[in-house]
Amino acid sequence: MKYLISTYKNFPIPYRYLWIGGVIGVLLDLSQNYAFHLIMRSDYQFSWFTMSIRFTCFFLVWGFLSPLIYDLALRYSAVLQSLRFQKIFKWLLISFGISFLHLIINAFLFDLVIYIKNGVFNNWLAPTYLARTAANFFASFTYYLLISAIFFFHIFLGKYLKKEKELNRAKLNALLMQLRPHFLFNTLHSVNTLIDLDSKAAQSMVTKLGNLLRQVIQSDQEHLITFEQELAFIKNYLDIEQVRFQDRLTVNYEIDENTLSAQLPKLILQPIVENTIKHGVAKLTDEGKINISSKLLTDSSGKPAFLDIQISDNGPGFNKDHKNLNGSGIGLRNVASRLQQHYDDQSQLNITSNDPNGASIRIIIPYHTKSKAYEY
Repeated sequence: MKYLISTYKNFPIPYRYLWIGGVIGVLLDLSQNYAFHLIMRSDYQFSWFTMSIRFTCFFLVWGFLSPLIYDLALRYSAVLQSLRFQKIFKWLLISFGISFLHLIINAFLFDLVIYIKNGVFNNWLAPTYLARTAANFFASFTYYLLISAIFFFHIFLGKYLKKEKELNRAKLNALLMQLRPHFLFNTLHSVNTLIDLDSKAAQSMVTKLGNLLRQVIQSDQEHLITFEQELAFIKNYLDIEQVRFQDRLTVNYEIDENTLSAQLPKLILQPIVENTIKHGVAKLTDEGKINISSKLLTDSSGKPAFLDIQISDNGPGFNKDHKNLNGSGIGLRNVASRLQQHYDDQSQLNITSNDPNGASIRIIIPYHTKSKAYEY
């Protein structure tokens, strides 16, 4: 009983839509049957009362069973996506049971109304009645599949929109973190210092900052970009940091050209690079080094399967707390969250301390080019 109460209470589709759909269904079936009656030129009178009662009972029972059908679709939506035939067979058996339940309730309600009107109740064991019941079962099952298809579409659309909302929220959070106030303050302070000492360097820094801001606030709504585009953003970002740190920062790139066309979440690397500078290079008194490398990992057949990106530095490294993402800064947690939202469990974010010093952050994501990338 609790299950039924919960199922009907949590049914996400407004009940008025069910009744509107039922009324439309009754009118359409009535029109179809009357048109068929005229085409066949039957010699018997068309009973509007009987046919109205028949179709009203038919759709009324479907309306009553709809929350149960929706709950079943919700439970088996993932199963149908994964094509687990054993589970699909179980779903079909339950579907046959619900269709048969609809058939029995519908027949009982219709016969009850006719009994009240004419005083005659149909003999359910009569051969003609059993044959008609068997034929009506296929009609009930067909309607069941149609209703289930509508509910599956509603469920999948809801999941898609929910994922879109989460991605947009994650993207907004990422954008808010991309250029934090301290970065802008430090950059503007460096520009102010360079104006008198090296005006050309100051102008170059302002230009790079403008390009960086343009990339962040550009209006396109793509969630995925090429690694080449992401790398251009990172180079622009690091160029500014190199001006700020002067001769204390060296950046080395070891990029496999085959990785440049790979797709990855937009602005996913900047928080990692910023984290490397803040917790690595900035804490050094001598020269800081950052190494950014990329390569493709192949599957058993030799085809590219994963994009492997590694960002390392020669700073003090991570302590025990930072080896766990739950203890990391908000930037790394945000990166982990976005990877999970884009790739579920198909991605990796590994944080390690190098020997004798420094740290490495490694991202491994499924390899897709633009034509084969996930669409959102």
